[in-house]
Amino acid sequence: MSVKAISIAINLVLEDVARYQTWKFVMVAVTGIIAQFNYLNKALDTFNTAVVSPIYYAIFTSFTILCNAIMFEDRSCQSASKIIFVLRDCSFST
Repeated sequence: MSVKAISIAINLVLEDVARYQTWKFVMVAVTGIIAQFNYLNKALDTFNTAVVSPIYYAIFTSFTILCNAIMFEDRSCQSASKIIFVLRDCSFST
């Protein structure tokens, strides 16, 4: 999510609207990247790659979907039944 915020901030900087939030988002993204590498390396030292990779992929994908839903506020214009229907369709299509 912070990387998405950085891309929006870069677009604003290119439009000559530099803000302090840009640097805050950069620092959050860098901190998150360093933490991910640290814990991923610790997990790979402890467990087999066949165990770590699927769990990492599932968690990363889940948080990406959650953050995009928060950022784009898709839930505000849809009812709960529509959201459940879409999730059901997505699970059957794979």
